[in-house]
Amino acid sequence: MKVIAVDTAIVFEPMLSIQQQIRNRPPTGWEPVFFDTAAGLLGELKKLTLTPGEIFRQIEIVSEASPVHIDHVAVPFDGPADPADLSPAEFGAALTRLPGISRAKTVVYLSGCNTGLADWDMKIDECTAQVLANAAGIGVRGAAGFIEGLHATNNETVSEFGDNGEQYQHSRNAKRGKCWNQFTPH
Repeated sequence: MKVIAVDTAIVFEPMLSIQQQIRNRPPTGWEPVFFDTAAGLLGELKKLTLTPGEIFRQIEIVSEASPVHIDHVAVPFDGPADPADLSPAEFGAALTRLPGISRAKTVVYLSGCNTGLADWDMKIDECTAQVLANAAGIGVRGAAGFIEGLHATNNETVSEFGDNGEQYQHSRNAKRGKCWNQFTPH
């Protein structure tokens, strides 16, 4: 099963357009879920009906993000602002307890800006994507720049620079599969 999980707690563009797009016309072959907290996302994934032996092949999480957080899913290490949010390590550990998560076959796509990059004062092993991969024991893909579009619709692009000229180390301009940095558990 492929799941596209969309954050509904973000109420400004472009997230509002993405929410509407997924509600009105989910990508073919993808099951849509909507969440506003990490606990809500885990609950929505639990509700999905998997046939015997079926696994989550891909889970795309669409939210505002940076190298160190995913809004309403995995927040910085200095502690969650909302008790329903989790650190990347806590979210990864909770994800592994879901039925249908396969350490060998499940891949999570973090569709938020710069989720596959390191901030200037951190190592790549500290970025959200790597911490999540380590904690969940699964493959994770993080965006290699400021992202537009969705993996589920195969129209994603990343840009090296944000609207305000902001840039993270090792960001790039790319399209589709080249938008993602891959992280494996270690």
